[in-house]
Amino acid sequence: MTTPHPTAADLRATAAVLLAEWRRELAAWWREAVARRVRDDREYLRFDFAADAIALTRVNTDGEQLLERLPRLDAVELGSIAAGMPRVRALLQRTRDVAVRFPRASVLHLDLDLPAASRATLRQAASFELARLSPIKPDQLYFDVAAASMGAKALVTLRAIKRAEVDEAVALCHASGLRVGAIEFEADPRDADWRAYPVDRFALLRFFWLRRGAVVLAAAVLLLLAAVLFGLYLRGASEDNALFSQLVAMNDQLALVHRMQQDASDLRMQIEFPATQKRAPLLLDILAQVTKALPDGTWLTEFAYKDGTAHIQGYSKSPSDLIGDIDQSPYFANAQFEAPLVGAQDGSERFDMTFDVKSARRP
Repeated sequence: MTTPHPTAADLRATAAVLLAEWRRELAAWWREAVARRVRDDREYLRFDFAADAIALTRVNTDGEQLLERLPRLDAVELGSIAAGMPRVRALLQRTRDVAVRFPRASVLHLDLDLPAASRATLRQAASFELARLSPIKPDQLYFDVAAASMGAKALVTLRAIKRAEVDEAVALCHASGLRVGAIEFEADPRDADWRAYPVDRFALLRFFWLRRGAVVLAAAVLLLLAAVLFGLYLRGASEDNALFSQLVAMNDQLALVHRMQQDASDLRMQIEFPATQKRAPLLLDILAQVTKALPDGTWLTEFAYKDGTAHIQGYSKSPSDLIGDIDQSPYFANAQFEAPLVGAQDGSERFDMTFDVKSARRP
């Protein structure tokens, strides 16, 4: 009994099944080992300070989850209560960096049209406008500005909040051993400017990495990939340049060989020319002997010489004597007409004849 050999279709089907299984295993590993860790690492605790309560909210990539809602307490009670909550304690064990958010009612928003200028100038101008429009003195407020350029003008958005309210919330967090990495405002996606608000600088950096780390890593991977591709391109370009240089060098060598061959051919022709000239009959000598051999009343219209045979055409008063006169010359032999004689109006006849040239001896 023979065992059938697997066909190409069977091998492809088996490979497809193995590949699908491998992809499922890889996806599961990614979800368990990477995706969950990235999601957990991007999780942090936020304190929402309202007028009568403090809400503890867990924030991660899946959204927001309200954990507890506490009455406004002093620092010691807030820290002890937060540490006693299992869900909050788990977050605080991972990081002591927290965010603080204030309700929309506590924030003053102003939109100002100002001439385009630097950020420092716009902030100073916004401070003047704030002093003019707000019943509270600017030194009792935290405020920041964001400007959108509109040609010669700038649309400036100003946000201000009472210093006492912010300082109290930050002091409560510090008294509980927490570090404020971000200050947020309700219904506003833009965090408070760290240069204008009392945030902890190192916590701010960690928060930046927490929120933007994936983007930074992705950008770094893209830059690394671009660098690798650029390096490969430069390497390929370098190899292409080297090959091109080799090709140019080969072309130069071929051109040199061609010139050397041409020079050798010219030199050979120069060397052989005297011997060839010495062996071949001189045309002038042949023509002179033909002129001597022709009878009177004969003139030539064409003369040619090739490979020891002369060919002449012309008119003669006595063409019948041409063959005898040519054969009597010691230089020629085998004279014969190539075409019948043709009469002309002056009584002469046109002839066409050939003969052999014996040698090129000079007379």
